[in-house]
Amino acid sequence: MARSLLRLLFRASVRRARILNPGLVPESGPVIVAFSQPPSPNDILLLAAELPRVVRWVGALETENHRRNLFLRLLSRILGLRGNKTRVEDREADFLRISTELRAKGLVALPVEIGPDAESNRSFSSRTVAEWIWRLVSQSNFRPEVKLLVVHLSHPNPGKGDKEAWLHFTPAVSTRDLLLASRHQPGGPPVQTLVAVIEQILAQNPFFLREDQVGIFLEDLEAVVKIDMKEEWSELLDWKQQPEDFDLSRLLVRWTHYARQHAPDRLLALSESLVRFRRRSQQLALRQLKLETGSRWLAWGPRRWRLRHLQDQLREERKSLLAEIDRARDEYLKMQLSSPTQRSPSPPVPAPSPR
Repeated sequence: MARSLLRLLFRASVRRARILNPGLVPESGPVIVAFSQPPSPNDILLLAAELPRVVRWVGALETENHRRNLFLRLLSRILGLRGNKTRVEDREADFLRISTELRAKGLVALPVEIGPDAESNRSFSSRTVAEWIWRLVSQSNFRPEVKLLVVHLSHPNPGKGDKEAWLHFTPAVSTRDLLLASRHQPGGPPVQTLVAVIEQILAQNPFFLREDQVGIFLEDLEAVVKIDMKEEWSELLDWKQQPEDFDLSRLLVRWTHYARQHAPDRLLALSESLVRFRRRSQQLALRQLKLETGSRWLAWGPRRWRLRHLQDQLREERKSLLAEIDRARDEYLKMQLSSPTQRSPSPPVPAPSPR
């Protein structure tokens, strides 16, 4: 009853959750649900409200707001959500908690990232999870079959209050069968096989921007920035520099590659907004061309008023889009400056040069 009421509360006033394929979640047995990116406390509560099982969350369930933390603790108790803080130094204690829950045929949820360098207080590396599963499955007194599911998270329409969340589950993987079948392979230990499987599933994120799409995103972003610069500089007297003489800043390029790994849904939403802006700009330019080269009746007053109205709308859309990108860039820069020990390696970026 409490779970149903909270589900209605989330959908009506707080957030709307949509599980794209809920039938893939086993109704019973030990299950590990791996988030492909660190979720927010709201995402964890949504998962606990939508699944008909008690969720053991291995990770922090707190925010910087103390009043909100009290509200989160209350909801956690109502949902039966059992969570705990995690630190890199306490990995053995985390394994004991997870193994106890899986022995009781429970469901454990935790954030997982690709690579051994992803180990932090916010997430677990794929190798750590694979080693835990192998330690558990290889024990002679452990009989249950452990299922592994990866859930990809997306928050579409971030500019509208971030009130919608999509949870996309992948098909369950039988870790016991996989590890036991690969234990005698000459290519390496069974852990390596499971690490490869986990990283492959994590990389198949439906909300993930492909490498070729990143280039298109940067081109669209550079075009929008230059349009804004050109409009701003046109109001200055005797300004001789042109936007075409500049390239996109290194910081924006680094943020793009960082967001592709750590906030793929946000980057995808911005990419779709840039594509819509480009298409509307092309349509508006075509309409303006027809108005200027057409007959006199096409240049009639209401048509020109309609064109100016569309131009104003497009300008506001551009300003809103650039403001969202500025916020994301500032958040990334603040994170880099405040947490130098947790910086992710930035991809090589060529030095900007005038064209």
